[in-house]
Amino acid sequence: MSEKPGMSKIKLGPTGEHLAETVERLRTSAHLSYAELSRLLESNGHRIPPLGLRRIEAQARKVDADEITALASALHVSPLVLLFPATDSTDDETPVTGVPHISQL
Repeated sequence: MSEKPGMSKIKLGPTGEHLAETVERLRTSAHLSYAELSRLLESNGHRIPPLGLRRIEAQARKVDADEITALASALHVSPLVLLFPATDSTDDETPVTGVPHISQL
């Protein structure tokens, strides 16, 4: 993911990077603007302003557990979709924060 103008990336682990990329992919495939997703979140009882969403996607803001579940609900996916990359059972290269390389298990 390329850095967006005016946004400084923070150090995220592979799960945080995956989450940011997946939120962006799901939001754009649903044809939702930042403002529309923000309104959806707020109507479900969780507020993340449009700038906050933009910063999440730009990997310039971390996301807490409550935000993960709120984003997943608004985007109609399981929180697991935001946390774990889809993998082929033969793919042992998929990075997940805190999980050792499969061949090391």
